[in-house]
Amino acid sequence: MSSVNSELSEPPKGTREEDADQSARPSENACVQQQLRAWQPTYGSIGSILCFVLVAAGFIPTGAMMLVAHREDLVSVDIRYDDLEEIRECPWVRTDSSFERCYETCTEAKRLVNAECSQQKKCGQIANLGPNCPRNVSDLQYHEYANLEGCDPHCNTSVTFTVTETLNAPVYFYYKLDKFYQNHRNFVESRSQNQLAGWSTYDGEFCNPLLKVGDKTEDDYCHRSTNGEVTECEYLPFGYCPLDSGCNMQAPVVNQLGDFRYAPCGLSAWAMFNDSLILKNSDGDIICDGDAFAVDGSVKTGRQSGNCRKTGIAWSADKYKNFDTPHRDPKFLTAEGLRAEFENCESVNWEIPRGCTLDPSSHSKIVMPHLMNGWYAFEPYHKIPTQTDEDFIVWSKIAILPKFQKLYRIIDVDIPPGVYTMDIKHRFDVHHFGGKKSFVLATTAWTGGSAHFLAILYITLGSLSFVFAVVFMVHHALTVHKRAHILEHWIEEAQKRSWKYVTRADLRGTGLISSVDEAGSRRFSIVGN
Repeated sequence: MSSVNSELSEPPKGTREEDADQSARPSENACVQQQLRAWQPTYGSIGSILCFVLVAAGFIPTGAMMLVAHREDLVSVDIRYDDLEEIRECPWVRTDSSFERCYETCTEAKRLVNAECSQQKKCGQIANLGPNCPRNVSDLQYHEYANLEGCDPHCNTSVTFTVTETLNAPVYFYYKLDKFYQNHRNFVESRSQNQLAGWSTYDGEFCNPLLKVGDKTEDDYCHRSTNGEVTECEYLPFGYCPLDSGCNMQAPVVNQLGDFRYAPCGLSAWAMFNDSLILKNSDGDIICDGDAFAVDGSVKTGRQSGNCRKTGIAWSADKYKNFDTPHRDPKFLTAEGLRAEFENCESVNWEIPRGCTLDPSSHSKIVMPHLMNGWYAFEPYHKIPTQTDEDFIVWSKIAILPKFQKLYRIIDVDIPPGVYTMDIKHRFDVHHFGGKKSFVLATTAWTGGSAHFLAILYITLGSLSFVFAVVFMVHHALTVHKRAHILEHWIEEAQKRSWKYVTRADLRGTGLISSVDEAGSRRFSIVGN
């Protein structure tokens, strides 16, 4: 009984192997076996002619309408101003020790009277500071460098120009630069996208050469030492009072300058365009004061912006996604500076906050005004930009060509023909790299801004398509009788041989089908059978 059961329980020999082969075999459906029905278009003369005609019918009218719109709706005024005498004679001059005497001896005429500084033709923008704004910030007391917010070195000039056609609102106000290579690899890579987006972690290694405070600084204060040894800026020691732990006058928090990181970091932020442009009419009324806006787009207290706005100049995707308030990090140096930390030190009524510097009499005190006011290290009055500022967002969009224009303000009133004046506060020096700068007032059409090249491209492609359509039509007309004769011959031959179908292989070489169309199972019915 047991032997019978064992024989019944065991499968015949070879059954398991056959079952395994059957289970590994793919399904017999058409999808798995790649036998689905397919259709491959074969372009004949008629189809090709129709395609070219449709392209020509779409492109030529579109290009023509764009040209008409540009001629009727687009008005542009482009004025270069870097070649004005007041700007050529007003370069930016650093306040390092080699020019200290120059700053002290500048006259109201901005001429140097010190023979030792004959290498510098003009005092530069630093000479235009007010009486309460020191030109040399290397040896200031706390009460002096704590109140420098209103100090703004620049050179004033103005240019008068004429508008010959009405610019209908909205009028777009641009600044334009030439020979400024934003597309340079070092410039493009020198930023932290994570930091700009406000993330807690950021890829700071990409910010070189301006990641740490003190990077790429060539200043004599960084090289002073009692033993004659060279000390780099980023290793300058200083202390400050962190808000979370209070101020201990006996043991301040000791840091090196390079422990701090710029926010935003990189060359793009450091090289931001910062000229101010003010448009006035012939009566002196302000149409647009580009300098009257705060970083959040609101109008500054006591200022009149005219009829323009700053909000809306940046793309909404950038404003609300790609640029955000930097992550709160005590080692980030932003446009706000470390004012709160230093004021905490002052709360103990020190004339010189010893909790904020290791040695008030030493050269390390030079870093105090820069850190407190949010300046780039050893570049007095060069403010670190705010990364949520729409001006900075617009500037950070990389231009692919060295000649570009970027939106500055939007004017919401019409600008009729007449004489206008542009007051300029010059801060962005283009002469040291041989560049040019201009301002542009322009309107838009239904196609957007100026797209003259695109209109010409549309017309050119449409015209070429029309030419090809005509050539194909002529070729089709000249060969239609020959093709009809060949087809009639094959039909007669098929009827003689009692063929019911003609395959593609039979018609290859006759010119009736494309030579690249491989023969297959598709068959053509023969008329009359």
